Amino acid sequence: MKRPVELIIDGKILKENLTSTYNQEWLHMQCQSRNISIEQVSYAVVGTNGVFYTLP
Repeated sequence: MKRPVELIIDGKILKENLTSTYNQEWLHMQCQSRNISIEQVSYAVVGTNGVFYTLP
């Protein structure tokens, strides 16, 4: 069973949760595609369905 992966809390990357798939480069690309910086994100998670969700 897959679990959600928390990647950003309060503008800080949770490095211990990064994986080979969900790495810093991928995370920066996801934020860039949404025209936000990591520092602007209060919460970001990859859901069990593999979709990246953010809260500003």
